[in-house]
Amino acid sequence: GQTFQTLTAEDGLANDVVYAVFQDQDESFWLGTVDGISRYRPSPPSPPGIVVDAVVADRRYEGVSELSVPSGKGLVAFEFHGMSFKTRKEAIVFRYRLKGHDEGWENTLDRRVEYQDLPVGQYTFEVLAVDRDLIYSTEPATVTLSVFYRPISSSVRISEVEIEDVFSSFYKSYGERSIGSALVSNDDPSPVDATVSLYIPDLMSRPSEQSLRLEAGGTQRVTFEAVLNERVLDLEGEIKAQAEVSLSCEIGGQTVSIKEPYNLTVHGRGALTWDHLGRAAAFVTPVDQHVSGFARGLSDVYRHQLKGRRIDGNIPSAMLLFEALSGYGIKYAQDASTPYSQIRADRSAVDHIQYPSELLQSLRGDCDDLTVLYCALLENLNIPTAFVDAPDHILMMFDSGVSNRRELGFSIDSDRYVERNGSFWIPVEVTKLGEGSFLDAWELGAQTCGLLDSDGKLAVTEVRSAWADFPYALPPIEGEVELPDAERFEQAFQKDVQGLRRMRDQYVQQHYIRPLMKDPNDHVRRMNLAKTHVEGEDYNNAIGFLMPLLNTDFKAEAYYLIGYCYAGQKDYKSAAEYIGKALEVEPDNSGYRHSLEMIKSQM
Repeated sequence: GQTFQTLTAEDGLANDVVYAVFQDQDESFWLGTVDGISRYRPSPPSPPGIVVDAVVADRRYEGVSELSVPSGKGLVAFEFHGMSFKTRKEAIVFRYRLKGHDEGWENTLDRRVEYQDLPVGQYTFEVLAVDRDLIYSTEPATVTLSVFYRPISSSVRISEVEIEDVFSSFYKSYGERSIGSALVSNDDPSPVDATVSLYIPDLMSRPSEQSLRLEAGGTQRVTFEAVLNERVLDLEGEIKAQAEVSLSCEIGGQTVSIKEPYNLTVHGRGALTWDHLGRAAAFVTPVDQHVSGFARGLSDVYRHQLKGRRIDGNIPSAMLLFEALSGYGIKYAQDASTPYSQIRADRSAVDHIQYPSELLQSLRGDCDDLTVLYCALLENLNIPTAFVDAPDHILMMFDSGVSNRRELGFSIDSDRYVERNGSFWIPVEVTKLGEGSFLDAWELGAQTCGLLDSDGKLAVTEVRSAWADFPYALPPIEGEVELPDAERFEQAFQKDVQGLRRMRDQYVQQHYIRPLMKDPNDHVRRMNLAKTHVEGEDYNNAIGFLMPLLNTDFKAEAYYLIGYCYAGQKDYKSAAEYIGKALEVEPDNSGYRHSLEMIKSQM
């Protein structure tokens, strides 16, 4: 039942109208028609011949058994004919298939079959002839067809290439973000699987590649990342380079490549533009050996002096590093050729920053050089830092490490710090290095931030956040860095520490002592004064200010805080006694009860 034939009057049948069919023992068929009986007796088998005359694609190919044709031609047709001595040519049935495309055999009376838009691939066309006795050709006639991809002239192209100039100090960031892009187009009616790459000779060990499919008639913008060699940090000054944007694809089994060159400038280490203040973070190198030796060396020598009250937080460490830098000989010197105030205004202008290791040897730097050095030293001691955009000037601030929940104990006027992320940040004008004390730099930095804040222009960029976009690198910088002589800065450091205490004493005098002298019954103020001493771990004075409150409405809290002070002095027996009295006044206070249980567990 795969193929059927038809007998008509043209083949000798008495009439085309048949009422009955009978097959006898000789395998003859008797057919009863309206005009009488006809006998059909099959002839001895004689397979019909079959020939493929031509293949029509981009042109007509005659008498071929193998053929390769380009894609994109749309129509591919096969023409053929059969030969039989006992079957009329128009009655020959053809059975065909295109292997690699058709799922099975098809039948037709036509002597031509057509296919539209054959995909790139390998095919075999097979065709058989079937005569009126349903005898098939002995073997099919075949043609092997290969459809290969060939784009229309200039159909796949690269245009609108844009590659950034390279700044060596930011070489790590180019592997994480786009360094440029190109427009890739495919005007061919067939899609193309391609590989697009970017390569900068001498700066990259290998091209950065990506695979993509270019849809027929499509255009897309391709972005590039670039993994640069670490040795770009050895470059100084400017050099010219040529990037290569390449596209490769398979055409007829062969790789075809398109290359588009692009000229760019490579800026040596230290160069940057100020389109984003966070770029300075790439020069804050806390793990640099010179930075680490300087910061850790001082921290180890003065570790006992730095273990002050917790309410001081990171401030003593910042004081020590500042005065040590001044003692080391670091000073501010404006860059006469490219002052920061002018460069910052032109975001495309190229500026230069010294790495901390370089400044520790050159000893002179602009505001940006001093800022990144001071930030690097503090970050080495795990003290978070930030840049402040003035905007014609750059200064810094650091996290004091004191929570804003300890505001009473901090006892510093609010115009001398900036609250960020739940803690107090201390602004520092680093250009005072070599010309003033840490307290001078703090005061000037606070004034600048106050003015910016009042104008709504206080812009702060935290270094650790900026590292995500502008990670630092460690250039190979030779030379030795030694700690400064103690006699050159230790006295200044001690004056800073004493100055901080005087600053707090003055705050307490102004906000608590003098008002209480005028109004001794201001119990709220007295309680806050006591809390100031509690948070400052000055427990004896705190107890002294709490005792008068035991005869007021604040006695429960006063009892509790006295117990807290004794606990801070590790006198747990007295602590339990006073916290117990607080519970007698407020028996339902779960906080007091929990504290008492904790104290008893220490006894």
